[in-house]
Amino acid sequence: MRAQDLNPPPKWMTTQTQLSQQPRTATGTLPEKHQFPIFVETHRATMTQDIYRTVKWVERNPEIRFNGDFSHYYTGHEMIYGDFEKKLDFLAPVLERVRFIHGRIGDSCCMQIEVTDLEATHVKHFREFWIRSFVGFLKTARPGDYFCFAPELLASKDGVRPLLATS
Repeated sequence: MRAQDLNPPPKWMTTQTQLSQQPRTATGTLPEKHQFPIFVETHRATMTQDIYRTVKWVERNPEIRFNGDFSHYYTGHEMIYGDFEKKLDFLAPVLERVRFIHGRIGDSCCMQIEVTDLEATHVKHFREFWIRSFVGFLKTARPGDYFCFAPELLASKDGVRPLLATS
């Protein structure tokens, strides 16, 4: 008896794994057909939450492009521990395909934190995520291509603060 027979994965995980193993996805044909870019977000609780699976998805679908929300990887995979450079090297196929970044910084505990020290380790790590993504874009950019950096500015302790509360 196999281990997966005793403890089968939840249905959503099976579906995501099957989708990530398809040889060609809709993300590869829609942009070409309609000239409308599609960026798959790197996000927890989706099929891109797992770094290894996302890299394998890129190997099968090299035309895929991403919206990099790296705080999910950084916090969820506790990337601060171990050889960060080696982890970035493994992620290179994903980082090279980022065309949209959610500009927020997290740490090993929180998806978004207030940045008070520009020399903190986690800030340097996010800077490296972003630089590698920009370089990947520049290597393949053609006239008319663009890169979107969308900063998320609220402090993590505030959540979504009513704007009038501070006026």
